[in-house]
Amino acid sequence: MKRFLLLSLLCVAMAGQAQTAYFTAYNFTVESKDVGSVYNMVDTYYKANKPDGVSVWLYENHFNEPGDNHTHTLVFTGSQEALGGMYDAGQSTDFQLFLTRVNAQISKSNSSLSGAILDAYGDDDGAYPFRQLFVLDVEDANAMTASFAKFNAANNPANRLVTMGSINMGLSSKGETHWVLVGFKDMKSALGGTRGLVPEGQRAAFDRAWQAHMSAMGEFRIVRNSLMILLGSW
Repeated sequence: MKRFLLLSLLCVAMAGQAQTAYFTAYNFTVESKDVGSVYNMVDTYYKANKPDGVSVWLYENHFNEPGDNHTHTLVFTGSQEALGGMYDAGQSTDFQLFLTRVNAQISKSNSSLSGAILDAYGDDDGAYPFRQLFVLDVEDANAMTASFAKFNAANNPANRLVTMGSINMGLSSKGETHWVLVGFKDMKSALGGTRGLVPEGQRAAFDRAWQAHMSAMGEFRIVRNSLMILLGSW
């Protein structure tokens, strides 16, 4: 049976400081002929029913590995209180009708996960629609987060947004623990990566800082490297 994973209304109950942001994400597959219908349904519903204190993001999964071939990701971000409130209110008649309509357009519900948003650099002004996602298996979380902060505080080129966080629920057998999301303003910038945004005369220093960052992170493994394109945000 086709099931949209939002039907599994999970409470966000992760400990952390009050200012910590959290996310829940749902990966699903839509046939090409139904992509426009799904976007219109999400757009119509969340324009009229946006949860208080929660941001909603719909992505197309553009480049991906064969074992991770869902077509779309729906993400919710906010404080622990805001996300918890969204799920508590999720049984409304309007919400159930929305799910019923979306379910009819989804060919497969692939996976779901949740976690915390731990750090970010750059201004998220909504103009970073191309977002490269790195999913990591990190041995030393403290070393990783400290090195991420040190590197990006000193090496954050213009026209890039970078966000990092942990995965706390919905883990697979691949052992993913953390994620890094790098936002670019256009496809040209995404193809060139972060280094391509660094002025040419500063690249040698950037490369040295990057190598130091990789060493300071300790042992880690890239589980997944994909490109998501932002279709809409509410």
